[in-house]
Amino acid sequence: MAVKQSSYSFQYATFSLRDDEDFVKSILSEEKGVFEHASERLRHNIDIFKLAFDENNTGNFQYTSEAIRGHREFVQIAIEGWGSLLQYADPVMRADEDIVLQAVFKSGDALQYASAALRSKKDVVITAVNSTAYALDFASAELRDDEEVVLAALKQDKSAFRYASPRLRMNKDFIGKLLDAGMDIFGA
Repeated sequence: MAVKQSSYSFQYATFSLRDDEDFVKSILSEEKGVFEHASERLRHNIDIFKLAFDENNTGNFQYTSEAIRGHREFVQIAIEGWGSLLQYADPVMRADEDIVLQAVFKSGDALQYASAALRSKKDVVITAVNSTAYALDFASAELRDDEEVVLAALKQDKSAFRYASPRLRMNKDFIGKLLDAGMDIFGA
């Protein structure tokens, strides 16, 4: 069957085929990528989703219903595969500190999808910048003005200096400490 050969081709199948539960299940057993092109009704069916989703196919998380994206178990599997899938998680999950810490540990830029409260938590932001220095850009203004947080980001990549608060970027004492520590933030 040609559809089984390419998930891309499945998008051109008739709606009746993309909405046929047995047909979609049979294809998913061989090609999980077709999930994206299944009918909305089937993408919102938890049993179909379970066939399409595992640690090797976490991208399918973005194509399912909000209700399913609120299941802790599925969110954890998704962000373990790719931390930035946090953006598709239910808002309650994006406000869950354990979930967000797992996501930013995997991919620091996932911080941008965390709740405002968690973007203001120092341990969450330090975990994020330790993974990806430019995650500093998504931290609260208060933490972009925190020397410890900024230093953690700079240890990963000195170009993150541009995300520090204006006060720190103009603070001669702070810049002097960085230079004294051998961190040439102005060098090539």
